[in-house]
Amino acid sequence: SSLGYLFKSQKNVTRSQFKKFVNGSLNKYKSIQALEWIPKVPHALRSEYEQKAAEDLNIEFNIKAKNSKGKMLPEVTKKEYFPVYYVEPLLGNLKAVGFDLSSSATRLKSLNQSRESKKSAATARIKLVQEKGQQFGFLVFLPVWNDLEETDLKGFALGVYRVGDMLNTALESIKGQSSFLDIWLVDTTEKNEGMSLEKHLLFSNTSSLSVSQDVLNSDIFIEGRTWTLYGKPSAQYLLKNESSIPTIAFIATFIIIVLVGYIISQKAIRATELEKLVKEKTKDLEISYHKIEVFNNTLQEKVE
Repeated sequence: SSLGYLFKSQKNVTRSQFKKFVNGSLNKYKSIQALEWIPKVPHALRSEYEQKAAEDLNIEFNIKAKNSKGKMLPEVTKKEYFPVYYVEPLLGNLKAVGFDLSSSATRLKSLNQSRESKKSAATARIKLVQEKGQQFGFLVFLPVWNDLEETDLKGFALGVYRVGDMLNTALESIKGQSSFLDIWLVDTTEKNEGMSLEKHLLFSNTSSLSVSQDVLNSDIFIEGRTWTLYGKPSAQYLLKNESSIPTIAFIATFIIIVLVGYIISQKAIRATELEKLVKEKTKDLEISYHKIEVFNNTLQEKVE
């Protein structure tokens, strides 16, 4: 949320300011694929935005969209666009630069949800534009407004995440026990009896797509969506420890709690640290502006 405050507190945020602001969190939290600034670009300003980005990045920059074959092409003429304009780290995410998020139905749905609710909103699982592997990702939109009444949208601060990275990082903290458990992380926001696990599966450390109803499970609430983490003792572990069912159940419960706690705490820690950072940066700016003001006043007095 503090990334949004950065753009609220300053009329114009440069690429270098953006990079400096987000780099600490990106270095610390490896599960963040990228942090981005998505401005609302009216068609009348499209050429101006494209030219400025091309100059800043020293590349050919177009606001673009994917065609039916998955190829990136310049976006068709529209009333407004929501391109990936600032992104850090740039390395590994260059392919996403200029991509109009409103050109994707899944992304547009969450963008509009965030815009209308004036709150952050997460997407359903997506294949990231910059994804080279097989992981699923998701985006979190946070609206930023030009006015206090929140009627004039400036754009969105955006977090980009790879689900596999989040879970693998969590499992690393419990290496000794992670092999005890088969886990499935499923987006159950639109849960119904006929729901296909394969279509809503976010992550699993097993190839099985079958989850029985009696497995341990816990819900995680992520910016308007519900994820359910399912877990059960692995078949391999059960074969080796047939007489230790109570112990296995306890360990499985413990791992579920650790994983859920990790995912939730990552979100909270990032928000806290970003908020602290934006306050520090805002204070630095205020001090700089004050010094300039004093200098101007002194200069004016000398001239007079």
